Amino acid sequence: MPPSSTAPATQATIAHQAALQRLLGVLLVFAPLFRSGQPALALLTLEVLAVAVLVLVLWRPRPGLVTRWEGLAMVLLLAFPLLYLIPVPAGLAA
Repeated sequence: MPPSSTAPATQATIAHQAALQRLLGVLLVFAPLFRSGQPALALLTLEVLAVAVLVLVLWRPRPGLVTRWEGLAMVLLLAFPLLYLIPVPAGLAA
């Protein structure tokens, strides 16, 4: 079967699986090299790679499954922890 006759959904699935395999391979190679995440930067890198693996595993593009209000709730839920990165003046923290 020529590649041009393959359905776009099948091509997307193949690309999704290939990206997942590459990311898992990178994670497996870099984990021992980073001394199993002992330094903070190594741990952060491994955690970001793990989150990327979770996103690839759980994300399936389906149009119209999430309403506008549900999307807004998800954005707020994901953005709320970013408030902890904003420095608070010492007078307010006490």
